[in-house]
Amino acid sequence: MKKIEQLLELFLFCSRWMQLPVFWGLLVAPVLFAVKFMLQLWKLITQFEVMDENTILLSVLGLIDISMVINLLVVVFIGGYTTFVSKIEFENHEDKPERLGKINASSLKIKLIVSLVVFRGFTC
Repeated sequence: MKKIEQLLELFLFCSRWMQLPVFWGLLVAPVLFAVKFMLQLWKLITQFEVMDENTILLSVLGLIDISMVINLLVVVFIGGYTTFVSKIEFENHEDKPERLGKINASSLKIKLIVSLVVFRGFTC
């Protein structure tokens, strides 16, 4: 019976790798948002002379929204991957932000909730 339990636990533990395709998909999303950001920025630059203040403000807020979504995606895929799938080896990387070593399931939930609340505040 103990052997069956150990096999089941091993299967459950290895099933975390089923999330990998999801994280790959989340890596594609910021690229798409970056393209959208550049297109909106180009539109803002080229049509700036004919835009009124409200249109400029809405365009800038749209750029901020895209930036916040990309930041949220980064938190989700780095935090989620390191918390649930596998540790990322970036301990000695010169650009590593200090907080990345401290992400766990609880801090990830809090970061997501705060990001969603702030993002929702911008879109209302």
